[in-house]
Amino acid sequence: ILGEVRQCGQAMLLGRYPLHFSLLKNASKSFVKNCSVHHSYNRGIAIGGVESLLVEHNVIFDTRGHTLFLEDGTERFNII
Repeated sequence: ILGEVRQCGQAMLLGRYPLHFSLLKNASKSFVKNCSVHHSYNRGIAIGGVESLLVEHNVIFDTRGHTLFLEDGTERFNII
């Protein structure tokens, strides 16, 4: 799986991120693999309230804010 996300996200707005996983609980069937996120206006990948998400072999470049963001501190068992 290859993907490109560019010039996404909305600057200065909470929750407006290019790739955003929020409150999914068990995300064991979800993943972000072999993707690029670049020239983002608000972070790269945001993860909040999610367990067992796989995020691997991605490139995140030239973002405003965090490239990879864990929101709450409640995220568990994710492979990053």
